[in-house]
Amino acid sequence: MLGDRTDELEAAAAWVEGVLAETPGTRYVRNTSRDRERDLRVRVERDRAALAGVAVPDVDRAVRLAAGGVAGHYREEAAEEAYDVRVTWPRSQGERCPAAPRRHPACSTRLYLAAGSGAVPLSVTGSGRGRVTRAGPGGGFGGDVAILRSACARLGVDLACSNGGRMTFTIVAALVLTQAAPSAAAKPKEAPPPAPVATPAATAARALPVLPLREAIVVAQRQNLDIQQVNAKLDEARQATGKAWSYYLPQIAVSGNYTRNELQADIALPATYYVTDTGQSGPPPGQIPPGQTPTTYQATVPSSFYTDAVQVLNQWQAQASANQALIAPQAILGIVNAYSGVRVAEYSSQQARRDVLFGVAQLYYGIAGLKELVIVQERQVDLTRERERDARVRFNAGTSPKVGLLRAEIDRAQAEEDLKRAQIDFEKAKLSLAQALTRDNDFDVEIPPSPRIPQGPDLEQQALDLRPDVKAAAEGVKLAEGQRTQVIMEYLPSIGAFFNYRYTNVSIFTGQAFTWQAGAGLTWNIFDGGLREANIREASAKIAEAKAAKEQTDLRTTTNVKQFKLELEAALANKAKAIERAELARENARLVDVAYKAGAATYLESTDSVQTLRQAEVNVVAESLNVDLATLRLLNAVGAFQEAND
Repeated sequence: MLGDRTDELEAAAAWVEGVLAETPGTRYVRNTSRDRERDLRVRVERDRAALAGVAVPDVDRAVRLAAGGVAGHYREEAAEEAYDVRVTWPRSQGERCPAAPRRHPACSTRLYLAAGSGAVPLSVTGSGRGRVTRAGPGGGFGGDVAILRSACARLGVDLACSNGGRMTFTIVAALVLTQAAPSAAAKPKEAPPPAPVATPAATAARALPVLPLREAIVVAQRQNLDIQQVNAKLDEARQATGKAWSYYLPQIAVSGNYTRNELQADIALPATYYVTDTGQSGPPPGQIPPGQTPTTYQATVPSSFYTDAVQVLNQWQAQASANQALIAPQAILGIVNAYSGVRVAEYSSQQARRDVLFGVAQLYYGIAGLKELVIVQERQVDLTRERERDARVRFNAGTSPKVGLLRAEIDRAQAEEDLKRAQIDFEKAKLSLAQALTRDNDFDVEIPPSPRIPQGPDLEQQALDLRPDVKAAAEGVKLAEGQRTQVIMEYLPSIGAFFNYRYTNVSIFTGQAFTWQAGAGLTWNIFDGGLREANIREASAKIAEAKAAKEQTDLRTTTNVKQFKLELEAALANKAKAIERAELARENARLVDVAYKAGAATYLESTDSVQTLRQAEVNVVAESLNVDLATLRLLNAVGAFQEAND
């Protein structure tokens, strides 16, 4: 049937096919109009193919041979007619044909090409793992196929089928020996793949909460035990001001007692007297008190008495007293020195807290560096496993000795060991951070941003102005000078006032139960045996010691700033070189990998490139960590670490 309308021709062909199929005696009715052409697209990287010594037409022929196969004929002994048979590359039981490469990704790794150095896999000529993709409508793969079940049974073959069926050609391997690897019967039994190593990705499957650096600093400020001890000691030091004020503020005391006496003691005193006339005026004029007149009368004998208790059986007494220092030079200087001592304690505590938080930040950045190292080791494990697979393929293909496969297995085992070691170091470092934060290690860390590098025209002077330990040293000099002045004030007198209010149930002469007293007192120590002079000399020595300590602190501060600036410059330069070496090592590894897969490089050269790349990436991680730590040290030396975190 001829025509220019495809749809009508297909409909007519389908009608004829149905009529023939229903006609008794007809067999193997085939409608060729149902067949569709299929195209295979193979992406070839020409530079890699050239390095492998493979021509692009060879790739085309190999793919056609493996996918479409080679047409042949088969005739049974009793048959008069031969059948068309199409054979293709050998496969294991259950593999799918290259018509469905997405379901059979191994087709490009087990298909070999003829090269100058021997057989090389098809993946050498592609980007990454070689890929064979199918183009064309529908899901089938065209080809002239006759259903010859008896031939399949005798030959043990499957025929190239439509829609990606099974193909297990074994008897025709000789037809493709020049393009494919040795048959499965000639291959030694492959070792089982190595057990996977637990990676942080697997550990992270538990979805541990991420603890950012800023939150770690806040938690340390609140929960770190060292900081809690520092805060407690600062509270203790602040009580010195209250003690100093206690020597100047009023002292008020109340006391009382009760006494039970065995006996009561009374005393009789004259109340009135008898008066007699002596007849003589007296006393003599020179002895008469002013305002009195001489008389002849004289009281001689008591006429009556009154009795008063000197000691009662139940005796009660109470007293309230108040003392106030009016002029106390020593107490006033003691108050001033107490405040100075508190400032020294505050500066020292502030520096101690910064040191603790600086240690926490160092721990965090160190853990982040270990996490990056684990990532590098994971890539190394993946790379060595890939190399091991390549080495096993080459060994099974007979193009490489077994020593290459053994070396690949050793490298893979070493990479897994290094990964496990890095993971353990990561967990150990997390435990240290958890201890510093006083919490469990059920958290993960993030890769924090690099700390801000301090800027300024004079970082040394900035450190002298900002660092708490420098301020504490300067305040220590003032404290030592104040303590010497306080000793000198001991030469001056002290003046104070007092007031007492008493109650007693025994009033012998006054007849009143409540009495009070008020007064003032002066204390002046004229000579104390040379104690004050010795104290003055001791205080002068402490001043010299405090001044030397301040100079030493200033010198250490400026020296640390200069040293850490140099360390940061060196760390930045080393990091830049490490990044450059890593880029070169990465390019070298890529080229060696291409040459190795093309057979132009030995496995030792490939291993050396992989190890060089791993070491370069580890150096990048280490130098990046050194830059961050050097920046932290410079921030701490300048005194801007706390402000950077705030």
